[in-house]
Amino acid sequence: MNAAMEQFVKFLQEKSIKYTEVNEKSMKITYGGKNVNSVSVIIVFGDDCQDVQLAVLSIVAVPEEKRPEVYRVCSENNMHYRWVKFYLDSDGDLTADADAIIRPSDGPEICFEMLLHIISIVDKAYPSFMKAMWA
Repeated sequence: MNAAMEQFVKFLQEKSIKYTEVNEKSMKITYGGKNVNSVSVIIVFGDDCQDVQLAVLSIVAVPEEKRPEVYRVCSENNMHYRWVKFYLDSDGDLTADADAIIRPSDGPEICFEMLLHIISIVDKAYPSFMKAMWA
């Protein structure tokens, strides 16, 4: 297991937070939100243990005809929320991700803070994407 991930696993265990190990350098944590029933965050630790990426994949599949409007809403949310970026992946699924630099001295705390940010921001932004898709 990646050393940075090992530190974060210990941090999560101390807080009794459940996670699923995906491989030696990534994990998944699932939370429920106010607007989104379930948010699964994939956390990938860099090979050098000095960076981390958090991603919420396939928040919603966006039909081809709704993509121009959803792109506009992605831009609006990207301007409004500075910690997370929204985009449509190659399959047309709405995705959110965030990156952070970490150090051994504060890696777990930074990862946890970023986890809380991405969950909160995805939950807050979700209604704007639903409005764009169903309006």
